[in-house]
Amino acid sequence: MFAWENRGKKVFRSIPNELFSATKVFAANQGLYTGFLTAGLT
Repeated sequence: MFAWENRGKKVFRSIPNELFSATKVFAANQGLYTGFLTAGLT
């Protein structure tokens, strides 16, 4: 979630580099959702 533009480029090589800044909000939202879901399940 926090390293989407840095670490994400290394992990998701099939995504074009110019899309990482445009999809930063979506990655943050997904990270928060996953965190809250995990906290709720434990």
